[in-house]
Amino acid sequence: MILPCVTEKFLKPKREGRIIRALVSIDEIIDETTIGFDSGETIQADLIICATSFIEQVPFLCEPLIRILGNIIG
Repeated sequence: MILPCVTEKFLKPKREGRIIRALVSIDEIIDETTIGFDSGETIQADLIICATSFIEQVPFLCEPLIRILGNIIG
């Protein structure tokens, strides 16, 4: 199993609210920065990261690390 290395370069903008998650499907990319979702909502974004929303269980990790990973995912 490979655990991703989460760096401060990712954590800082996540804490600042500059990285958001959207639990919807992309309906269309309207222009260079506008993304339309199947929910009808549109947002402005510089980058799209597509993911499966699959969360693997890792019961062997210590509780503090599980909380950190949960905050990153959530």
